[in-house]
Amino acid sequence: MPRLTPRFAAMALALAVPLASVVSAAPAGAAPSLAAAVVPTATAAPSAGYWKTVTTSVPATRQVTKTRKVTKTRTVTKKVKQIRTTAALNLRKKASASSARVALLKKNTTLTAGGTKSSWRSVKVKSKSGWVLKKYLRTTTVSKKVKQKYTVTEKYTVTEKHTKTATKRVWVATSAPPSSFTVSGSGWGHGVGMSQYGAKARAEAGWSAERILTYYYDGAELDPSPSYANGDIRVQVLQAATASATVSDGAWRLRAGGAVSAVVTLNGKASTTKYASGAALPTPVGRLSASVKNGALTLSYGAGAAGTVVLTGPVTVQWQDTRAWTSGTAKTVVKVPRANEGTGTVAYRHGVLELSALAGKVNIINKLRLNDEYLYGLAEMPSSWSSAALQAQAIAGRTYAMNDMNAVDKYGTPKSNCACNVSDEVSSQKFTGWNKENEGTNAYYGKRWKAAVDATLEKSGTTPLSGVVMRYGGKLISAVYFSSSGGKTRTGQSVWGTATAYLQSKDDAMGSRRTWSSSVSQASMAKAFGLENVAALRLAHNADTTLLSATATSSKGVTKTLTASAFRAAVPTTSAWVEKATPVWAAP
Repeated sequence: MPRLTPRFAAMALALAVPLASVVSAAPAGAAPSLAAAVVPTATAAPSAGYWKTVTTSVPATRQVTKTRKVTKTRTVTKKVKQIRTTAALNLRKKASASSARVALLKKNTTLTAGGTKSSWRSVKVKSKSGWVLKKYLRTTTVSKKVKQKYTVTEKYTVTEKHTKTATKRVWVATSAPPSSFTVSGSGWGHGVGMSQYGAKARAEAGWSAERILTYYYDGAELDPSPSYANGDIRVQVLQAATASATVSDGAWRLRAGGAVSAVVTLNGKASTTKYASGAALPTPVGRLSASVKNGALTLSYGAGAAGTVVLTGPVTVQWQDTRAWTSGTAKTVVKVPRANEGTGTVAYRHGVLELSALAGKVNIINKLRLNDEYLYGLAEMPSSWSSAALQAQAIAGRTYAMNDMNAVDKYGTPKSNCACNVSDEVSSQKFTGWNKENEGTNAYYGKRWKAAVDATLEKSGTTPLSGVVMRYGGKLISAVYFSSSGGKTRTGQSVWGTATAYLQSKDDAMGSRRTWSSSVSQASMAKAFGLENVAALRLAHNADTTLLSATATSSKGVTKTLTASAFRAAVPTTSAWVEKATPVWAAP
């Protein structure tokens, strides 16, 4: 049974404007999908309409602070050098003692000095000028008060007129149907069995793996089973028109998986060789390239500097440091592009790869030991989570896979569409091989996950003797699980129509409730209900809080109810926990 894993990058759907929801009880006569009574939910509905932003302008005044430059005067004291006479002396017209006297200068007379000539110096005293002997002059420093102008910046306040704008949101009632609906809810996946986020929360609260599992699978018991203890599981990793593979950190070799024809071309000369099943084939150099021609697998690769090989028929790829080829000490891996959901490259550390033609396409199977090698690559839960949650996941994953082993004991029967026991995607369980086991710096996270798997095993050396599984009444349970719920898990009967004693609804409020939302246009919603339009939408819920039904009413009063499955088939949802359908009116 399919289940969704917690893929965090994809969990957030498009967000929509969160307006009030319109939710009411189920319409009369609607039957719940659970045996328990219907739990109606309702909230008061706003009047039909939309929010509009209104802008108004009114005259107003405001105080505005401005600045200006102002020139001011202040008195400052400066030090000034002056030349004064040291005695009373004559001011001569020329630089000569015999020259005519201009004036008699008193002692300490302040004067302005000019140039010199021999022992004389030209001076000026007020309006008179002439010459005096230099030896009767001295320079002195005095303090003098002077007026000084300076500029300052001042702030001042003025009253200024302006237009004031005010905005507010107002609800505009309308008779028109909503332009769209925001459908929102919580949870991720089908909701039956173990909630992975619930297991995480319980492990963090101190629950053991056994307590977690026996809580979600009511009445199940843990059993160290020797079944398939050392057995292999066949995992389909790719089915495509073309495929390729490379080897890293070691050597690889090819074995015939049936009758194989090899055309080897060396130095322009071709030769053909037939090989029986199990025979060693020419050693590949470089990349393997596979396709299907005339219904048979064709594999081409290099064979040295001047050679090529083209094989026709099924082929098994082996590599070093594995059970199939024990030589070598490095962790050799084979990488297959597009093996992760048709895009990413996956590295395979354990087992062998079997390449064949199936339904006109290249089919690649990773055949490896179920109890440890396969589980080491199970990518259903983040390896950073608590050990108890990881161990619970390992036991659930082993039980789930072992059920598929019981259903498919022979190659290709009954899963002839894949020649496998399980696929590597969530239609079975997500498997990414060495990518998971080697995750993190120095495989830190991969080692945590591997330790959790090993904690559920009993080994003799490297050989598994038993692995813990879950049983009910002595039989393996269908260990379905999912990512997160909307508060309660669901019964197996409510989802698949078959009552299963150990798949009952459980309170799951401890787990993280992954929320989601999607926007549905008026046209899409009307089409889903087959109405002219949808003016109102009411949701009714089951006892486990999942959607029971949705009832739409048109603007003409026509009403139609869809079951939860019909509603979810027509409207984008992520889980059965559809909580609200909020009408949205867009402003015209």
